[in-house]
Amino acid sequence: MASTVTRDRLVCNSSGCYQQIECTAWITLCSHVFCAEHGRELRQRLTANPGSPCPACGSLFRDGQSLLERKLDHPVQVRALQLCGYNPEVIMEIATVAIAFWNHQKLQVCANLTRKNEFYKESALVARKERDDAEEQLRRVKVQLGQVQAENHELKEKMVATKRNRRRDSSERDHKKLGIEKQRRQEDDFLL
Repeated sequence: MASTVTRDRLVCNSSGCYQQIECTAWITLCSHVFCAEHGRELRQRLTANPGSPCPACGSLFRDGQSLLERKLDHPVQVRALQLCGYNPEVIMEIATVAIAFWNHQKLQVCANLTRKNEFYKESALVARKERDDAEEQLRRVKVQLGQVQAENHELKEKMVATKRNRRRDSSERDHKKLGIEKQRRQEDDFLL
């Protein structure tokens, strides 16, 4: 098989990275794998401090053989040539270790997906709670708005009634004034 199916690719075990590894993998004796970027960083750390721990599990690296760079994009023939010359028992032992490594990596991916799933479930619960709280707050605001609108309507009616009463009172005062002026004119006319 010339190309690897996406689901069959290794995934970087560096916390927060989890990118698929296509060409170069850095593999540890403690069965972890890192992308080119994190593998080079780890190699530099190991060079500076030989007893550094594995960033994935904390196991201490004993020597330079604890972290190996592997090309994953070699043709099958090149990979097969790397096993040539070994006794079949050794090849089977190598295959057993390689399969155990692969299974461990797939368990890592499953564990990561499970963590992500739990995180997203928790996030969804928090989002639902926030949505429910917001809907409750909106309901309360709508009730308050209804109360304010009713109060506003009452105040408008009172204002209209007050204006009506003022006009009526003003009109009555004007009538009284006119009546008093008319009476004075009549009295003035009478006296003249």
